Amino acid sequence: MRTLSQGLFWILLVLSSAALGGLSSSLSTESLFVCNAGISHTDGESIAGSDSLVINYEDLGVPESSEARQRSNVLRVQFADAPKSQVAGGTELWLTQLGEIHFDLATEKYGTQYFIELCYRGPQKQMSEGPTPYDLSEGIYNLDLSVNIQESGGTGESYRSSASLQTSLETICDLRGRGARKNPRASDELGVSSVESDSWVISSPSSWNSSSLNFSVSLNDAFSAVPRFCRIRVSFQERATSALRNNALFPQEVNLFVNIQAD
Repeated sequence: MRTLSQGLFWILLVLSSAALGGLSSSLSTESLFVCNAGISHTDGESIAGSDSLVINYEDLGVPESSEARQRSNVLRVQFADAPKSQVAGGTELWLTQLGEIHFDLATEKYGTQYFIELCYRGPQKQMSEGPTPYDLSEGIYNLDLSVNIQESGGTGESYRSSASLQTSLETICDLRGRGARKNPRASDELGVSSVESDSWVISSPSSWNSSSLNFSVSLNDAFSAVPRFCRIRVSFQERATSALRNNALFPQEVNLFVNIQAD
C-alpha cells in the first residue's frame, strides 16, 4: 500500500467560507487541488434574500510572473434570475485552482445547495528498474474523504441540525484502457474537456448525526485501469426548506481531509 495524494482543505461558511489546500505525494506526476465550487437554491422557490459565492483563484493557464494569474469572482444566486451558479466547467476546471472560497448564505429560508469540487490528475506511467520492470503507478486506487463541521457558536443549536443538512460524495474518473482515451496520461496532458465516466460513484445523501462524516470509495476496479483524471464533488443540501434561516448562528468551519492511496 502506498499513499499517493493527500490534502487537507477547509471551508468557512458564513455562513461564510474559505478553502485552502495542501498536497503531498510520493508520485510527483499527480496532483490534487480544489478546482470548482457552486451554489444554488431550491428551484422555483420564491423567497427573500440571496446567496453568494465569493472566490479567489489562480488561472493556471497564465504565467506565474503575471499579475493576471491571481483572480477573483462573485457569483450571486437569487430565486428568480440565477438558480444555479458555479465557478468553472470543461477544460477550465483543470486551469482553475481555488484559494479562498466564501459561501454567504443570506436567503430568508433554508434550501441552499452548495458544493466543493476537487480535480485529481492521475500519475503518468512510471516503470521500475531491474530485470523485470513493472509500472509503479498501477494498483487499486482508494479514496478516503472525511468531512468535519466545527460549530463555533454558543447558541446551543447547530447549523447542521437546524438546516437538516445532508452531504453526498460523487466521483467520476477517466481510466486507462477504457473509453476513447486509453493511453496513460502524458506529461503535457493537464486536463480534458470532459471526464469520461469509466468509473462513476454517487453516494446516498448522509445526514449529520455527529460532527463528522466519512466516505470511502474505489476510483478503479482493475490494477491496469489507473485513473487518468477524476472529479471529486462534495455536495451539501439544506433540507429544511420551509424553516427560516437562523442568522444568530456563528460562522461554521468545514474541514475536508482527502486521501488517495493505491493498493
